[in-house]
Amino acid sequence: MVYQIVKLKGFLRLVMIYMEKIDKTQEEQCTSEDHVKKYPWKCFKTDIIPETIPPDSCYAFIIREYAIKGNSDLDFHDQANWQHYWFRCCISEKCNFIFKSLQQEDVDRENDLEKICNSDSLLMKNKSNESKKAYLDNAIDFLLERYDWPGAFCLCRKYPSKININWVKLLFTRLFSAILLGFFLIAASDNISKFTIENQLYLFIYSLILIIASILYFSYECYNKIRGTLVNKGIKLRVFFVFLFGSSYSVFLSIVFTEVGLLVTGKYYMTQVIFFAMVALFIGILIQLLWEEKTVTEPLF
Repeated sequence: MVYQIVKLKGFLRLVMIYMEKIDKTQEEQCTSEDHVKKYPWKCFKTDIIPETIPPDSCYAFIIREYAIKGNSDLDFHDQANWQHYWFRCCISEKCNFIFKSLQQEDVDRENDLEKICNSDSLLMKNKSNESKKAYLDNAIDFLLERYDWPGAFCLCRKYPSKININWVKLLFTRLFSAILLGFFLIAASDNISKFTIENQLYLFIYSLILIIASILYFSYECYNKIRGTLVNKGIKLRVFFVFLFGSSYSVFLSIVFTEVGLLVTGKYYMTQVIFFAMVALFIGILIQLLWEEKTVTEPLF
């Protein structure tokens, strides 16, 4: 009996020595730069917030679990810090490659943004009203850049008393300015007015062609911005809202410019109004395409 106890103690001692060696080896590995780059998730520490973007999707997925779902090992302050870090990842274009990989895990950066900006999140509970507004401004700008008008609108509704200028951003001021400039160019050109009078019977067809061209450009720009970084979210609804705003602005300004005499119309008044509207919209798109690197949906300020 005594022999068995001594033998058991010896075995336990060997196990402890082996475990100490494993811990020491892991600690040494985590101090090795090459090992950290190759296996970053093995050296993950909940109390150390990285200063750069996640090195790969595995590491990013662990961070997301701590930020969005939380963990019993994290206190209130630590989880809020991880939510802040994941918020920065969500709005950074440098993290596009990560979200493309995380698609397989059904990770959606825009949904994560909305969860972090929710009033019930630990990050928002821990911030002052001024700090909350800064997060909301960045989130709304990011969503509008990606044609997500419904998502930006929902954030504005959640914080109506803290938004200020963000309601104006929802009106696509950059698109409106480009269309307005398009109308000034049309009004300054006698050739376009002459063309509408000489081709009144075909203006509907030309307008239809310009509408299709505008929708195709919006679709291309939206797809180019969000491809590979969203889960089960098409571009049709997003493009619909942008085209709805753009066409509404164009028709309204076309009527105004026509009524004040800056644009000349002939027999088919409404057909020419729509044609002027589509030409101005298309010119606005070209202006944005040639002179700006931003999407037509991004705020002016």
